[in-house]
Amino acid sequence: MKVPSVIYLLSYFVNVLYCAVAMLVVGTLIAIMIRNTKIILPFGMICLFMIYMFCGVFINYDQLPAGIKSIGNFIPVKYLMNDFFSIWSRKRYFIPRFLELNTLIVFLTGLLLFAFHKISLRWKRI
Repeated sequence: MKVPSVIYLLSYFVNVLYCAVAMLVVGTLIAIMIRNTKIILPFGMICLFMIYMFCGVFINYDQLPAGIKSIGNFIPVKYLMNDFFSIWSRKRYFIPRFLELNTLIVFLTGLLLFAFHKISLRWKRI
């Protein structure tokens, strides 16, 4: 496989980092909701393998049933694993559906984090 030109390489890394930011924000929300480390570790592993299942890690994504594919379309990691090759192979600079979904996830999760923060501040005052 050839390394793409600089602009496609930068585009690829920016998209990967944006996906990572969304997953980190979701992970932060889960960590705030579940404080017990004995619970959060198995829960995180379950989430990881569910993401793998819906994104086509264990089987080629094209061979997945339609229902599982439709769920996978709402997981940003699916685009990272299956669609970002079109960036690397110099067909696109970005995936519009990925950017929309990722932005929505970051925004909604950020709102939830803000709400949890405000609630926790109120509980500390009481």
